[in-house]
Amino acid sequence: MDTEQPAMPGAFPASEDTISTTRTPKRRFVGRRTAEAQAKQKQDVGSSVEETNAIVAKSQRKTPRALNQIPPEILDDPDIQAAVGLLPHNYSFEIPKTIHRIRTLQAKRVALQFPEGLLMFATTISDILTQFCPGTETLIMGDVTYGACCIDDYTARALGCDLLVHYAHSCLIPVSSSKIATLYIFVDISIDTKHLVSTLSRNIPPGKTIAMVSTIQFNSTLHTIRPALEAEGLKLVVPQVMPLSKGEVLGCTAPKIGPDAHVDLILYLGDGRFHLEAAMIANPDIPAYRYDPYSRKLTRETYSHDEMLDMRSYAINTAKGAKKWGLILGALGRQGNPHILTMIENHLNMQGIPYVNLLLSEIFPGKLAMFEDVECWVQIACPRLSIDWGYAFPRPLLTPYEALVVLGAKQGWEKEGGTYPMDYYANNGLGRATEKVAAQVTKSSKPSSSTLPNHPIRHSLPSKFCLRPKLENIAKMQVNKRWTRESLDNAFKQAQGNPSTVFLDSFGRKVFCFEEKVIKYGRPVDIQEAQVLCFIEKSGLDIPVPKVYAFGVCENVGFIEMEMIEGDTLQNVWCRLSKDEKLSFAQQLREIVNQLRSLEGSYIGSVEQRPAIDARRNRNQGGPFFSEAEFNEFLLSNTISTTPTIYRKMLEDLLSTTTHKIIFTHGDLSPTNIIVKEGRIVGIIDWEYAGWYPEYWEFVQFFRALYADYRDYADAIFDTRYPAELMTDHFLGHLTRH
Repeated sequence: MDTEQPAMPGAFPASEDTISTTRTPKRRFVGRRTAEAQAKQKQDVGSSVEETNAIVAKSQRKTPRALNQIPPEILDDPDIQAAVGLLPHNYSFEIPKTIHRIRTLQAKRVALQFPEGLLMFATTISDILTQFCPGTETLIMGDVTYGACCIDDYTARALGCDLLVHYAHSCLIPVSSSKIATLYIFVDISIDTKHLVSTLSRNIPPGKTIAMVSTIQFNSTLHTIRPALEAEGLKLVVPQVMPLSKGEVLGCTAPKIGPDAHVDLILYLGDGRFHLEAAMIANPDIPAYRYDPYSRKLTRETYSHDEMLDMRSYAINTAKGAKKWGLILGALGRQGNPHILTMIENHLNMQGIPYVNLLLSEIFPGKLAMFEDVECWVQIACPRLSIDWGYAFPRPLLTPYEALVVLGAKQGWEKEGGTYPMDYYANNGLGRATEKVAAQVTKSSKPSSSTLPNHPIRHSLPSKFCLRPKLENIAKMQVNKRWTRESLDNAFKQAQGNPSTVFLDSFGRKVFCFEEKVIKYGRPVDIQEAQVLCFIEKSGLDIPVPKVYAFGVCENVGFIEMEMIEGDTLQNVWCRLSKDEKLSFAQQLREIVNQLRSLEGSYIGSVEQRPAIDARRNRNQGGPFFSEAEFNEFLLSNTISTTPTIYRKMLEDLLSTTTHKIIFTHGDLSPTNIIVKEGRIVGIIDWEYAGWYPEYWEFVQFFRALYADYRDYADAIFDTRYPAELMTDHFLGHLTRH
């Protein structure tokens, strides 16, 4: 609707203003047909080409064909259709579109980049493309691909490729920024929408408003089921964080749903929790559910917001005292944004803080531990690496956002609404920082001298699958009256005077000797381990474990005070041992394992019906489970979102083939957790992963110990071997979510 606009001086004078101007004739628009008629008329009367009004009719332009408009000779080719039929019918690999692009570009070498879950189709797709694009060769890129940020156009160009085809992710890095021609194939996956709608209508009351999100594979489903849901009385909102597609979530980027949307719940369409967790972090006060299109199950999901925020606050506050920083630029595809690196470098330079730069494609605690003088790390790769795995690193591992909080360039989430931001690849997110933004760092940026306040506790309903149990919810705690948070900190400072008495100081977890006892404390410390040690002591087993003197929680920090066992770790002496000495230790360990296996249980989980732990990649907890089928479902729930249906079905079949006894299990018999002295095992430590598990669990966990030839002695340690379960676990490990 037109509205009256105020007069702008010097631009559009009001009608009463008098302005003297020279009157000039209007220039009239002449249409093409009129112009052609006038030209013909002039030619008929002998007009000259020198005349300004002489017009020559121009030949009609042909309508250009759109680049992605697939011609019928490709789209309707029966041979191409037959070849596409070799692939899963519900997976859209867009083969005709890819063939058309290759032919249009006349590409001679094409790079194909798949996430791990789709690599099984790589050779078939490669054969199809080379068959219908004569003279073209394909290269399958084998490096791990976690997301669209891992698109590896640099490597593709270095290999002399003319085109890069990237599968299963959206166009996160603009095509205009790619170093070679790039084609994104979303791999849209069709699902049973009728079952989805009926499941939601049966479990969600009419009148509720659902905010629905998903990965790009299921994004089209979000927009097609609205009428069916509305017919059932449900309202559907598809939120968006620009420039992502409506409803799309990444592991580091998710829409923040405001109160004006009046949303009752978030529904994530997809498998696994990695992407869902981003939406839950961004919206801590909205209940979250997940519909798995493969298992066709609807589950309630929760996230330990209070623990995550507490750990990130601890990392930030610890980093404020760091005297030397390390900056890691991710080299896995396009994960590392050099402009973010420049921005943080500028802040550090202005504040006189020394730093060192690293270029890494994969970031491991052991690698960073080699830099003993670096007291704080910033990884410019994947924000979720710090959020999910930060506690495992020996020094604070910050995201770029957290680094800017430490350096005073940002206030922190407590002063910015109370919610941890998940906007890394949003329009104004740090993941899209440009050279111009990096150059705007000025001397006005000052480091923050105050520490972050404790975050408010966010209560949520318990979940079948949760990140970690809350320390304050663990019952039956023994607390020695002399231990407070202050006394624990003071004891650790005293131990630091003698470095040999500090066994571990890794991202909030501290283990040290004090008054001939071992103290383990910190936010990541789970006092569930103390309960296991008490159980072993009371069980009557002849297993050397440290005696527990006290355990509990002081100001949200778990602590365990236990006996000091004199000796050395088996890891430290293993390489100096002869084969006979190694065999002797293996046989001693066999006796310990057999004692543990003599204890049978009725559920899967830790003692006192605490949750079970799957420490394959993330420290996932769930349960307790009262059947092995429920436990298997928990294991499968942690696989990556792009795992094909055929893989899932295969894993389900493999896991359900055999029913196992439930026995007591240590869960981490690595040489670092075995104390030896004078040829004898004198202590088994670190029981945090212990509990009641299927009988094969100890065996498969043993093979995760990556140390020299230690695993070669498995036959001497275990009476029973489980080769099929080991292979299944190895296969499952490759598909576990990152």
